[in-house]
Amino acid sequence: MSIINGYATLAEVKSNKQITSTDAADDTFIEALIENTSRLIDEMTGRWFYPRIQTRLHDVPGGYELRLDADLLEATTVTNGDTVVVTSAQYTTSPLNDTPYWAIRLKPSASISWTSSVDGDYVGALSIAGVWGYHTNYALAWRLATTLGAAIATTTATTFTATSGTPFSGGQIIKIDSEYMLVVSVSTNTVTVERGWNGSTAATHLINANVYVWRWQGEINRACRDIVLSAYNNRYGSNPTGQVTLTGAGVVVTPDDVPATTRLVLETIMRKGW
Repeated sequence: MSIINGYATLAEVKSNKQITSTDAADDTFIEALIENTSRLIDEMTGRWFYPRIQTRLHDVPGGYELRLDADLLEATTVTNGDTVVVTSAQYTTSPLNDTPYWAIRLKPSASISWTSSVDGDYVGALSIAGVWGYHTNYALAWRLATTLGAAIATTTATTFTATSGTPFSGGQIIKIDSEYMLVVSVSTNTVTVERGWNGSTAATHLINANVYVWRWQGEINRACRDIVLSAYNNRYGSNPTGQVTLTGAGVVVTPDDVPATTRLVLETIMRKGW
């Protein structure tokens, strides 16, 4: 299976646990744990930690500041209620120098204001198109992995040839030009992918185009691996950080669903009311 927007790869989890088995059923079990754990982290924190290209609608605010309903990593098009595009010279982000952004503020010097739609509707009149998600260093979130060894000539091809397939692993999100892809599997330098991932648009790509791999937020990657390994150990009834219960069948060790230290880390990232 493909891990959909997971925060760790199968290879990372197996390396962390020093699992050398190549049993397909066991791998499928771990991959399911990774995906489920990733969605648990989203639910616990009220955020998501992968890049999603999306246009989100917002109500017209009462002042210069438009508070966003999700974490924004990059704004591509800000459109006012009257359908006029607000240029980047006319607004600033909050915070100014770090990601993710939680608000867009019109500059008083721009002499514009947030406006309703042409029919006077204030609800959902503003649209913000961009890359949404949580990463505290978006400038370094995409790591250059390799280049294309051959052009991707169509928008429907599900494999491509990389100069080197070594940097890739199933479950990774990669970017070529402005298209996101999900890595399904790798065989030597042939990478099988799902195209137009997370709201991006499938496109053709030239030979030697750069291929980037998404770097998960470090503490989120670690939290995902810790929770997955806790659940994996539970499958075999052993976990040194779990709770020991004496039953008629003997001693059963039940791990915490979320290790205490991991829970503390996630609480620091939890989205508070904006």
